[in-house]
Amino acid sequence: MPSHVAAAVAASLMYFYPLAQYARTFAPTIDAVGTNAFQHQRLAAAASETVTRPNVDTLYSQVAVDLSETDLLLTLPEIDPQRGHVFPFHDLYGNLFAALGSYNNASAGTWVLRLAEPGQPGMEMAGEGRHGCMYENITGCINFPTVYGLMFPRLLLFNEPEDERLTDEIRREWSIKPLKRRGRSRCDKGCPKLTTKILRPQDITAASFISPAVYDAVNMSLLFDTAEGLMPYILPSDQELINQDVKQNLTKALRWARGKPGRCKPAQDLVQTIQSIIASALPAAAADPRRIIQMNPEWIWRYGLGEFGMDYLFRAAITVRGYLGIGPQQYLTPNYRGPYSSPDLSSTIDPGDAELWTFPRKPTLVEGGFWSVTMYDEAGFLVPNSIDRYALGDRSSMTYPDGSPVYTSEDTSDEDRPFQILLQSNSTPPPANWTSNWLPTPDGFGGVNVTYSVLWRFYGADDEMKTPGRWDWPTLERIKAL
Repeated sequence: MPSHVAAAVAASLMYFYPLAQYARTFAPTIDAVGTNAFQHQRLAAAASETVTRPNVDTLYSQVAVDLSETDLLLTLPEIDPQRGHVFPFHDLYGNLFAALGSYNNASAGTWVLRLAEPGQPGMEMAGEGRHGCMYENITGCINFPTVYGLMFPRLLLFNEPEDERLTDEIRREWSIKPLKRRGRSRCDKGCPKLTTKILRPQDITAASFISPAVYDAVNMSLLFDTAEGLMPYILPSDQELINQDVKQNLTKALRWARGKPGRCKPAQDLVQTIQSIIASALPAAAADPRRIIQMNPEWIWRYGLGEFGMDYLFRAAITVRGYLGIGPQQYLTPNYRGPYSSPDLSSTIDPGDAELWTFPRKPTLVEGGFWSVTMYDEAGFLVPNSIDRYALGDRSSMTYPDGSPVYTSEDTSDEDRPFQILLQSNSTPPPANWTSNWLPTPDGFGGVNVTYSVLWRFYGADDEMKTPGRWDWPTLERIKAL
């Protein structure tokens, strides 16, 4: 296979890979409630494999947005500013193009969801914007770059017995209704309704959600067929500079995958060439220094999570690690890059050892902000454990070394001193004085090393945390299990 064909196939696979994640995440929503309707999730549990690296601080809701026939009217109530909430809007690829919520100075009101004109995607307040959001009694417009997209709201859950009921009451006030479209749109000549038949999630094997670098010939062909059927409706209206290249690459990929005359049918050695190209490209994209903000010698965060623009290699690399990430205006997701780190952010450790994180002081957050560190297994899902604890953070009952609480229900204290979090195997419970600060890692038996990863989330991180060298980031130490 000529190198330019292999490169085109690899490029198409990386470009369209997020469609597989969309199908996996939103096909169950379409089956359950249809499109343009909220599906409210319960708190993520260890048995859940709907979303990779879910957080357990918030209640998720999902909407598969379909603008093929009408615009939509989204109504959101006032929400207590102490209850952090985010309403992100993504296209099918996970590109974040608009967000409402606690950290965006806008959420409550009535919003028109509509198809964007070229160069228009994003949020416009009523009566403003180059293209005009001219509606009566409307707060603003959310302009979608693709015919199909999604909403993935998150609503903070307090650690209180009645709080899940209270959040249910809040979510029942959210509504989406059809709204007759004004003017012309890219669907004037007809766009198909979004269905699971179009997405074909049942045809892609579970292994192919992990990374485009592990796709076999069958799954490559299935993904390319799905992309071909959706092509007229899913090329972002603000990315004309690369849309032509995307079409050309997909044409070459389909020709190769289908074994058209003059082309070899997919063979394992050719598949391995494509996989090798992708396996090299994704880590390089994730490590692009233009995307790295160095907070101190051991901590970084990546600029532009969710806001990928035309950088589809970075988009694929981040989708592998966690689909539907959002940017630092909503939350900060830093990565530890110290002595015990690995390129894929995982930790591999002897089950007789543990990791001890020391915080010099509490994270600094804006009103309504919250933080947590969440434990995941090697596949990116929550770790079952004997105390049903999947994360620790500002709503946890952690203690200082003297036994006094780090956080209280009111937390009006100015006290700010070091505290620690212990990562230790579920099969080796620590002494009782460590239980409140213990985050269980996967079971380790027979001396076999265990692999896991943690994800840090700081919703509403203030400028001190976002500025290199200003906040005192936690330090990590490997110790023998306590």
